[in-house]
Amino acid sequence: MLYLKYATNKNEILQSLHTFNRDGAANHDLAIEIVIRTSYWVYNPASKTFGPNKFVAYRNMNFQDYDECLSGRLDGLYYFEGDSARRNVEKILGPYHPDPSLEDKLVTWAESLFHPGVVQGVNTNKWKFAYLR
Repeated sequence: MLYLKYATNKNEILQSLHTFNRDGAANHDLAIEIVIRTSYWVYNPASKTFGPNKFVAYRNMNFQDYDECLSGRLDGLYYFEGDSARRNVEKILGPYHPDPSLEDKLVTWAESLFHPGVVQGVNTNKWKFAYLR
């Protein structure tokens, strides 16, 4: 079983954000599913990249571990869900907010990582953002 731990600082969030961006294309189907379902995003202005809340909220997250968590094979936490992940990120980065100026950037980022139209049909009004500064 996987023992999952929350990120405890900005660097741990940043590490998982980099992992998502580095390995997303190699984990195409799972990564696209995550992108389509995500409402809460962490934005890194330095690299102009995004990380989905439920991925970056955990220390050393990777796609294999994420997939195991979805299957319920984890220890350490009693559940793997977005609300507790969001609260953890907000403790470190502050609250998520709507930010229309980031919506087009997120679309461009997702299309550059995967393919044009990857988020077509997604309700962008659900997106909220926290900045990694």
